[in-house]
Amino acid sequence: KLNVPPSHYIEMPTPGDQDTINSCVAWAVGYGMLSYQYRVIEDNSDYNGLNKVFSPNYIYNQLNGGQNIGQKSISYSLDLIKNQGCCKMVDMSNLKDIITQPSPQARQNAADYTIEDYQIFPRVDIQQMKVFISKGYTIPFACTIDEGFMYGHKPSFTLKDAKYVYTKQVGKYLGD
Repeated sequence: KLNVPPSHYIEMPTPGDQDTINSCVAWAVGYGMLSYQYRVIEDNSDYNGLNKVFSPNYIYNQLNGGQNIGQKSISYSLDLIKNQGCCKMVDMSNLKDIITQPSPQARQNAADYTIEDYQIFPRVDIQQMKVFISKGYTIPFACTIDEGFMYGHKPSFTLKDAKYVYTKQVGKYLGD
């Protein structure tokens, strides 16, 4: 049995609005994961300001082929960050622009914000995930989205502490 705390709280950036742009993976990996990791590395006290959070468009616009399509895999975003980094929002902040590629300055700044490597969990292992989180790592993940999730329908099961757990599909499948 692994020795992990029963719960662990980490402060993440306030969720952003991807609007109608299918950039959810880039938001999770760039904006969420990198902003958290570099907040710790740079010893920032908060996420306030475009110079403290990372640009989902830096990732999405390079991987979308000029189309408003979702990514098939989180690993494409992680590979891009491993190989070239990601710039902060101050360098590329127009979130509704899905075509413009990073400027030379954005690319140069991105090179300062890379990841050394990443690990893919071949299966869901809650205990191992808890160990990683308790050590300060983040775990971006994908999940199936249906109409119940997208439009705020009450899930099929509710825990005592008012946190929702979805146990069955509600309405049409909309994507991952």
